[in-house]
Amino acid sequence: MKNTLTFILIIFFSFSCMKGKKVDFIIYNATIHSLNENNTEYQAMAVKDGKIVELGPDRQILNKYRCPEDFDAHGKHIYPGFSDAHTHLLLLAQERLAANLNEAKSPEQLLVILEKYQSRNSYDFIIARGLSFQKEQKEALSVLLTKSFPAIPVFIISKDAHSAVLNQKAAAFLNISHGNEKFTGVIEEEAFFELYEQFPEFPEQQIKNQLFEIQDELLQYGIVAVHEMGWSNKEYNFFKKLYEDKNWRIHISAFLFPSDENMNLLQNGIIKHKNMQIRGLKLLLDGTFGSQTAAISGHYKNGGNGKINYADETLDSLLKFAYNHELQLAVHTAGSRSAITFMNRIKMLKLDVGNLKWRMEHLQQSTPEVLKLLSELYIIPSVQPFHAISDIQWLRSVIPDIDKWFYNYKSLYEANGIIAIGSDAPVETFNPFEIIWAANSRKDSENTPGSQFNPEEAISIETLLKAYTQFNPQIVDLEKNFGILDKQKNATFFISNLPISSNYNSIYNYSTGTFIKGKKVYSAE
Repeated sequence: MKNTLTFILIIFFSFSCMKGKKVDFIIYNATIHSLNENNTEYQAMAVKDGKIVELGPDRQILNKYRCPEDFDAHGKHIYPGFSDAHTHLLLLAQERLAANLNEAKSPEQLLVILEKYQSRNSYDFIIARGLSFQKEQKEALSVLLTKSFPAIPVFIISKDAHSAVLNQKAAAFLNISHGNEKFTGVIEEEAFFELYEQFPEFPEQQIKNQLFEIQDELLQYGIVAVHEMGWSNKEYNFFKKLYEDKNWRIHISAFLFPSDENMNLLQNGIIKHKNMQIRGLKLLLDGTFGSQTAAISGHYKNGGNGKINYADETLDSLLKFAYNHELQLAVHTAGSRSAITFMNRIKMLKLDVGNLKWRMEHLQQSTPEVLKLLSELYIIPSVQPFHAISDIQWLRSVIPDIDKWFYNYKSLYEANGIIAIGSDAPVETFNPFEIIWAANSRKDSENTPGSQFNPEEAISIETLLKAYTQFNPQIVDLEKNFGILDKQKNATFFISNLPISSNYNSIYNYSTGTFIKGKKVYSAE
């Protein structure tokens, strides 16, 4: 019966394309999720000049319009294009060129990986990423790296990309002055980010090739836009040049680190260049749980409670700069103390920032005081739900008292009725279907019994879809470009192989076809 109906539609469609109003193409035999106010679903859609002309039942659209091209969706579900609200694409490209240490559980395994990597590559340095050792292990590792690789600089970057282990050759490459202090071989937080710009670089063409492969993977998941976090001036110029290549299609909203060069660049406010915009500044107000540098309420097992990276006067200066130039801020606040510090400084300066869409990144610990201030000041929470699943595997070894205020995403959403959802790639996967599963089920990707963490803080599928399609674009003023499939809206969407739901099998989902402004930019065929 179903095959007969499809055959009739094809015959009917072939005839209908010879009459009616002309459009560029029609998609039919679909379940189109408009995600408008009424969550209306349609069967067919006519598109012309990158815009949606009309949506409706198959018979209505096929009878009313004619076109040179058609797409039979074979009953699949269509959703607006996704946006990822927190990525580091250049780091991801570099990670894929570097030695991969994600599977290294011991120094011995790490050395084998590095030796194999060096034998396959002709670089005069070794850069590796994905290290998950504790600080004490890192210091011992530096000594081992110096002994094993005495003639070549070795740079081992942590999984959270907030620290690195160096051998002596790498320290010399960076002109690190030891003075009378013994060099531990470990650089963290401010020192790491300051010196990272001086690390040796992979060939530019190799990085560009990797970025285009990453773009294909993003489009494979229906992701058409990203928010890039923490660019240097060099990275800004790299991506500006990348947009000269017409094959780069992903829209980027970027936030720059507050260097002198970047501050000068932003003197005139938000910058727009082709399919890219520079929204404002990314501030690293604290560190990470893994390095025990996130400024938490409570204490780590080592007795500390992390640190705030900016003195009040410096932070105030940056807040006033962003406010006076109408820039957006994305502030790294993993722990509650840093979040409270940031928002209290806003209150102290009497800044009305509600319309500027300032946001806090990570918010992996959000106490009642954080939630209260968040709502009072209308600060947007920006979270990466996969962290809640991957971190919990080791977090109790670092923080003894993990309570309901950790990774409390539902509470964060309810504070203002909006939340940004991202991946933090390359730290975690950018597969949105795994992220949706993590946020909704609060379980790991293997659905392991007992892996569920704080299930009362799960986010509904409906809210997650709204975040990926509407909140994330809205936060960076792109709601006119992305979000809802409706008449006269951009025809930016993807054909989902599976309906997006709370079903575990949804993690294996992908796009069979992705369109940006009416142009097919990816096909699984």
